[in-house]
Amino acid sequence: DRVFEVLDTPNPIQDRPGAVDLVDPAGTIELDDVWFTYPTGSEAQVAMMFAGYGAGSMVVALSVPRLLTVVTDRVVMLTGAGAAASGLLVAATVVVVTPTWPVLASTWVLLGAATSLVNTPAGRLLRRASTEANRTALFTAQFSLSHAGFLLTYPIAGWVGAALAHLTA
Repeated sequence: DRVFEVLDTPNPIQDRPGAVDLVDPAGTIELDDVWFTYPTGSEAQVAMMFAGYGAGSMVVALSVPRLLTVVTDRVVMLTGAGAAASGLLVAATVVVVTPTWPVLASTWVLLGAATSLVNTPAGRLLRRASTEANRTALFTAQFSLSHAGFLLTYPIAGWVGAALAHLTA
């Protein structure tokens, strides 16, 4: 019920008087001199890290349905949140102190697994918290909020990564 109360709250951001509606916006966004690298890593090593994240994520996503027959959604999701926080701490420490590929790659596998521990049961929780009439709105709101978080955190991660790369180079 609280979710729908929040969703029904009027938007506090109001257009200025005389604002023009963007009916058919056009234009471009150019990004100049945008880059991202890991310390002394080849493209193959970076690809392997992404593959490790995906592998960790898929193994857990395929295992969680069976796991949820033994433990509650809450336990699974809290375990994933704790593992994600630990993995991020390890990754930050490794990148700043001694950037080694094996440790960084292992951390990415852990982060993929942790993310799936949090995300896989989320749909079950949303389904239980909704009715047939409002389920679509609830899933849409969850998708929108999670992606708004990505929109905010990805640039921050890029800026921090760029700053750290300059410090460690």
